[in-house]
Amino acid sequence: DREKFGQIFDEMSIQRNLKAIGTFAYQSVKKNNNRYKNFIAPTLSYVRKTLRRRFKDTFLQKVLLKYIPGLDGNEAFNL
Repeated sequence: DREKFGQIFDEMSIQRNLKAIGTFAYQSVKKNNNRYKNFIAPTLSYVRKTLRRRFKDTFLQKVLLKYIPGLDGNEAFNL
């Protein structure tokens, strides 16, 4: 059904965006390639919005907020 599809889509969106953030950070830190560095904050914002909309007060949201700096929107992150 449509609701189930939306939930699966949002789960995959979070996973793929977190992978992208990891790639952007790796390129910046390990390869000294800052081309993608400016995409980290907007991508974190996509994840944050999806968590608030679909996964508010869930275990997934709590774990990700605990372990991903900057995901709560209050912390700065430095590479």
